[in-house]
Amino acid sequence: MSVRANPSEGWRFDRWEGDFLNITVNPVNISMTKDHNVIAVFKPRDYPLHISIEGEGVVEEEILQQKATEYPFGTIVQLTAVPQEGWQFGYWEGDVETTENPTIIEITTDNNVTAVFEHNKDRSFLEEYAQREDVNITASGLMYRILREGDGESPGIDSRVRVHYEASLVSGEIIASTYERNEPLEFNLSEVIAGFAEGVMLMREGAKYELVIPAELGYGDFPPDSNIHPGATLIFLTELLEVL
Repeated sequence: MSVRANPSEGWRFDRWEGDFLNITVNPVNISMTKDHNVIAVFKPRDYPLHISIEGEGVVEEEILQQKATEYPFGTIVQLTAVPQEGWQFGYWEGDVETTENPTIIEITTDNNVTAVFEHNKDRSFLEEYAQREDVNITASGLMYRILREGDGESPGIDSRVRVHYEASLVSGEIIASTYERNEPLEFNLSEVIAGFAEGVMLMREGAKYELVIPAELGYGDFPPDSNIHPGATLIFLTELLEVL
């Protein structure tokens, strides 16, 4: 008769023991001319996790959980992409496709994962912008250019204002614009991001400024919209129409 060893998921057949000591043939044929004692030995599969890197950064691995202490199958691993200076994490690709960082994977098969790092265009933009002769930089790090001076009233933090503005990323992508709607926006300065409020308070009615807002004065690492990446520098072309 023929006896076959069928491993469960995450296991592999290793050998027979008992009357068939260290035989690795599977299935094995047994001649039933006497009693037999046969043991099938299974061992847990080892699944490699291949991690590649594009750009400049490292990936930190942390084992969060194993289904059994000695079993590689079922291991749960947290991968954290850590960019080098001047770079930012972009996304994972390969067997894991997500922008979440850190990300968690369960090892149930061979895995090939690549962490893609992108050059930090925001930082480069800020460094280059700061070198312009017509750029002013405040103590907080806000940068601005005066495109047109105004001669009216200047608002304070408790003021309500009416403005025209166009907000964009360093890539040039426009994320909001009152010009497109042809409808100025009214708001309280105390209710907007710190960099925008500070910039508007520098202006007089009738003025037009270009405000460059670093992430720490904007949305930081937690933007409210998926169109704005974490750590984004924001560029606001702003006209102060009226202090209300």
